[in-house]
Amino acid sequence: MQICLKTNYKLFLLREVELSEFGKESHSQDRTSFCDSLNFNIIEIIMDFTKARDFILNELRTGLRPKFHYHSIDRTLDVYDSAMCLARLENLDALESDLLKTATILNDAGMMNTYKGHEETSAELARLWLPRFGYTKQKTEWICEMIMASKTPHKTSTLSSKILCDADLDYLGRDDFFMILHKLRIEWIQLNLINLNLKEWHHLQLEFLSTHQYFSNAARESRQKGKEENIWQISNLLS
Repeated sequence: MQICLKTNYKLFLLREVELSEFGKESHSQDRTSFCDSLNFNIIEIIMDFTKARDFILNELRTGLRPKFHYHSIDRTLDVYDSAMCLARLENLDALESDLLKTATILNDAGMMNTYKGHEETSAELARLWLPRFGYTKQKTEWICEMIMASKTPHKTSTLSSKILCDADLDYLGRDDFFMILHKLRIEWIQLNLINLNLKEWHHLQLEFLSTHQYFSNAARESRQKGKEENIWQISNLLS
């Protein structure tokens, strides 16, 4: 079967399925005539980020646990805003930006089902949900790759995945670092993930901050100095 796709970026006939009855794929210049001559229906699929976003955010609002003081919908929206800021600074094109937007909204969705290793579950949800909104298999897999790149230790291979990882930890270089860090500590305490006093907690965060690195040029230029300031403040608390 030949599938002709149309996106809102005016990219026509983007991919084709292998034709088993012929044993090979048709040439790209014959795509339209192939569909017409064999009287196949042309399927138009429009990637609708807005509807996907609204659906996923609604799932997060009802699905994330009240104990998630850090991994909340507010965090999702914060990461989204940070990612879009970095994308503009890095001149990411429109298609990549829309895929990045989708990845940021989905990144913590797996938290609704599992805490540790939630990235895999987020990717599974992406494969389940996104086809409903016109995302092709290829675009969905690109989004899944971004989500998986955000798993610690980070393994980034594209600019989009670098931006997502940087946006995920954008707060490390911001003035609200300690407020957000407090939310994470409360969440881990309520989930019985840690049993640390405040000094031990600060030691843990200092170690993390000292080994963390931003991947994109935009994040290094906009957040590295602030991160170094937060490292200095934690070091002073421990001295």
